[in-house]
Amino acid sequence: MGMPFFSFLCGMNVLVTGGSSGIGKAVCLKLSSLGHQISTSTRKHELVDSLRLDLKSVHPAKADALVMQAELSQEESCLNFIQTVEKQQGLPDVLILNAGEFRPGLPTEMGIEELDQALEGNAKHAIRICKMLVPAMVKRNKGTIVFIGTILNHEPRVGACAYTLSKALLNGYSRMLQEELRNTKIRITRIQPGSVDTPSFDGEIVPREKFIKPAQIADAIEWIIQLPESVQVEEIIIRPTDKNW
Repeated sequence: MGMPFFSFLCGMNVLVTGGSSGIGKAVCLKLSSLGHQISTSTRKHELVDSLRLDLKSVHPAKADALVMQAELSQEESCLNFIQTVEKQQGLPDVLILNAGEFRPGLPTEMGIEELDQALEGNAKHAIRICKMLVPAMVKRNKGTIVFIGTILNHEPRVGACAYTLSKALLNGYSRMLQEELRNTKIRITRIQPGSVDTPSFDGEIVPREKFIKPAQIADAIEWIIQLPESVQVEEIIIRPTDKNW
């Protein structure tokens, strides 16, 4: 179905971290198909060209997306990505902070190095991006930030200790940032998914047919960002009907 010309004119600059698979890719494809300009990152250099072509193919004006290889857990690589986004696309209207990695393990098995890696990969890089971009968003007094969290922020899972702790840090940061920006027009939403059918479960014996699909998370984000500026959705929990997952 074609996109109305007026809607295309209103397309936003959207930055999505971790856009090459799972939730991130679904979000990029959905928002590109609606005429938004996408900037995204992937750890895998070999996926850059194919992802750029995929996003261009669904965009109503066949506009090129900015797709970069970046290791966001490394400060220099993260900084280079953000500086490139600002130079080529301008200040994003929407941040979708999605990049992360699931890590299983019990509290007694967790090493400090493993925890540090989880904190960097699931939380600290997102905090770094906010530190670089939010001041300009505040100056403009406009923007939407979506943090992709986890249902474990409400129901901690002992078998995913490092992951749960790192996502708890991100969740706490997002809540404090929201409070700091209370008197601005910047909107912050936390999406807390249950199990999502993504490559994180490759090789695992789990009922993936019961899981939430990445496209369903993308649909929720589409709804959030198109709401009137006077409306803020603070948190959404999306989980399978089978609440064991």
